[in-house]
Parts: sequence; structure tokens; C-alpha cells
Amino acid sequence: MDWGEIALRLGMATICGMAIGVDRELRHRAAGLRTHMLVALGSASVVLVALQMDTNGSRVVQGVVTGIGFIGAGAIVHSGRHTEGVTTAASIWTCTMVGVAAGNGYYKVMLATAVLAVCILTLCRWIERPLRRMSDERHRH
Repeated sequence: MDWGEIALRLGMATICGMAIGVDRELRHRAAGLRTHMLVALGSASVVLVALQMDTNGSRVVQGVVTGIGFIGAGAIVHSGRHTEGVTTAASIWTCTMVGVAAGNGYYKVMLATAVLAVCILTLCRWIERPLRRMSDERHRH
């Protein structure tokens, strides 16, 4: 698979995750913009890697992704009506795919996933702040 196809698939997944995440962010849900983007990105990355593997390799990926889900669950903290750590859990899960792609020699998928994940974690803060302000103003009225 060439760079263009990888970028298109990962980019479209990220954009769709963003569209869903904006709604969740506006509603002050624990899993917001970055979380949805990371999960969509990681999921697309899983499929890109699995498509290039035989059945046995694909089963290994399934096991790794499931196991890391439990580690991510440990990063989520509930306190009263407040939940923290969901984006951390999503970033841990996405990092799993970076590692799986690297371990299998799928460097294009690895690099594209890592770059998009870093962009999601850093650049989306600029989007989240105004969304939260808009949501707060809507709830006050």
C-alpha cells in the first residue's frame, strides 16, 4: 500500500472520529474529541496492519489489542460524576498499534499513525477550549 492510500484511510477515520467527538465534547462527555479521534485512528491502523498479515499474525494483533484495552481501562478514574483518563486510555491503545505496525515492519502505517496521534493530542486542545466555552454558555441559558 502506498503513502497516499495509507494517509487517506487513516485521515478519513480521524476526520470521522472528530465529527463524532465534537458532539461528545459539546455535551461534556468523558470521551470527547481527542478520544474519538484516537480510537478511530487506532482502529483504522489495526485494519491496515491486519490486511497485510496472514491469519495467524492477525490473531496475534487481536490478542495484543484486547490485552492493552485492559491496561487502558486502568488509566480511567471515576470520581463522583467526573471521569478522567479516557483520552490517556485511547492514546495507550493507539500506541499499541504503532508498536504492532513497527514490529511487523509496516513503517508507513506506524509513522502515519504516530504523527496523526501526536497532532490529535496537541492540536485538538485548541478546538476543545472554544467548544467547551460554547457548551458552557448553552447550558447556562
